[in-house]
Amino acid sequence: MNDTTQIKCPNCGTLIDVQDILAHQLEDEIRQKYQSQLADEKRSMKQSKKNLTGQNRNLRRKGSNKMNCFRNVWKNN
Repeated sequence: MNDTTQIKCPNCGTLIDVQDILAHQLEDEIRQKYQSQLADEKRSMKQSKKNLTGQNRNLRRKGSNKMNCFRNVWKNN
C-alpha cells in the first residue's frame, strides 16, 4: 500500500489503511440502504398479496352466489 493512505494509531502505533476503513464504511452504508429497500418491498408485496387474496375471495363468493341463483331459476322452470 501507498504510505499516503495509511495513518498511525496514536495509542498503539499500528498502521491503519484509510482506504480500507472508508471502503468498509461505504459497504456498510450501501448494505443497510438495500436491506431497508428490500424490507420495504417485502412489506409492499405482503400487502399486495393480502389485497389480492381478499379480492379473489370476493370474486369466488360472487360467482358462487350467481351460480346458486342460476340453479334456483333452473329448478323453478
